Amino acid sequence: MVRRARIDEAAARRIFGILTWFSRTREAYDRERDFMIGQGIPASFLPDPEPGRFVSSASSSRACP
Repeated sequence: MVRRARIDEAAARRIFGILTWFSRTREAYDRERDFMIGQGIPASFLPDPEPGRFVSSASSSRACP
């Protein structure tokens, strides 16, 4: 599948979507992106995160009631 993702943007986006599904921080998202690029998948095939995807660390560190 990775071999195909190197030449097929749709395949690259599907794999990337799976890898980043549970990414809660920009850092985690970027780690997966860097991993894919390291596997030879063109950066241009990988999307930037959609606006508002990540919550700020201040709001995510609140204690649960």
